Amino acid sequence: MLDADSRSGLMASTPALYENINTHIRTELRRDGVERLIAQYRFSGREPVGDDVIDTMLATPKILERRRRITSATNRIMNLIDIFEDA
Repeated sequence: MLDADSRSGLMASTPALYENINTHIRTELRRDGVERLIAQYRFSGREPVGDDVIDTMLATPKILERRRRITSATNRIMNLIDIFEDA
């Protein structure tokens, strides 16, 4: 887990990424949770784990919807990272 200083250092390195989270991620995910997942990805280089993605969601999905919703949310987060790291 990253402490507040590590997260703020990672966020300061790419401010455009964090400013545009709401534009690229639908409202079903909490902004602070998405920022945390992005910071963890940038620190470790590993995609978010399903449980961490579920913790980021405003409403916990039903059991039968979890896999699809986790995959969708993870793809959106990774696309957001790709867009702003390439820029």
